[in-house]
Amino acid sequence: MVRRIRSRIALALAITSVVFTACTLILPGIQTTQTVEEQGPATPYGEANYTFSGYIIPPVPAHSQIVIAIEAYIPYSLTFSLFPSAAGDLDATGPALLVLSNFTGAPFRVSVTAPTAEPYALFITSTNRTAYAIAIKGTWSLFYVLRGYIFVGFLASVASILATYYFGPMEKRKAIEEEAVREARSHGAEGATRLLWTQS
Repeated sequence: MVRRIRSRIALALAITSVVFTACTLILPGIQTTQTVEEQGPATPYGEANYTFSGYIIPPVPAHSQIVIAIEAYIPYSLTFSLFPSAAGDLDATGPALLVLSNFTGAPFRVSVTAPTAEPYALFITSTNRTAYAIAIKGTWSLFYVLRGYIFVGFLASVASILATYYFGPMEKRKAIEEEAVREARSHGAEGATRLLWTQS
């Protein structure tokens, strides 16, 4: 019974792992227009009169537009810059695509063309203890984080498939052995009964 449970669990894990791996490969490629709205600054001022905030923009297609809109802020109090970055990180991996400061107008709106398909990071320095509302619009996948689990899904799929191939034949072999033992015992009991009848 235990062996049967192991085989079924291994099969269930294999199916789940394969489906998960397929999702990590397919879903991040489904990209639609998204808008993220945030209230800033992302970090408290504390005792300083300024603060530095960072926002992650998921991977966008090459030559697509990233639209940034800022409102409800004090004019001349914000500076922001846009850099290519590592996935899920605010570390800049290349030169700035955009650096703006001392701007006015509410809302302030700017559009940037992404030169390559990669994630980006938006950095905002706010002074005079100003707050702001920011909206970032672009084309990306809601499931972009799954791309980081492709290797994990692949390893889980291989391990669970190997477990299925191991426990399945072992179960069948054990079932054949148990059946042979039962038949041997059954035939042995019948022979002993015949021998007793013959002697009597």
